[in-house]
Amino acid sequence: MAAQLEVLAEEKGQLLSTDVLMPIVAEADRVVLRQALINLLDNAIKHSPERAHIRVVVRDRSGTPVVEVIDTGPGIAPEHREAIFQRFYRIDHAPAKPAERGSGSASPAGP
Repeated sequence: MAAQLEVLAEEKGQLLSTDVLMPIVAEADRVVLRQALINLLDNAIKHSPERAHIRVVVRDRSGTPVVEVIDTGPGIAPEHREAIFQRFYRIDHAPAKPAERGSGSASPAGP
C-alpha cells in the first residue's frame, strides 16, 4: 500500500519506507484498515516538508498490533486531537469564502 503512494512522496523528494519489526496477526476489516492507512500516509506526504522521511512501522506492543505512521509534519494541534476521531471532522485552516461553500450553504435573501 505504501508503494501506491510512493509516487506522491517522490514528487516532493520524500522518502517513504516501511519497517515490519515483527510479523503481527490482527483481526480487522481489511478495507477499512487499508483506507485509514492511505489517509494517514496521504496526510503525512501532504504536510511533511520536502525531502522528509516518512516511515510506516509495524510492531507488536505488549500483545497489541500497532501500525505507526511517523513523519516530520506539523502534527495536529492539541485542541483538535480528540475531535479528529469524529466522523467527517475537518480542521478548517482558513475561513471559507462564499464561492467555496458547499451546496448546503445558503445566503440570506436580500431585498
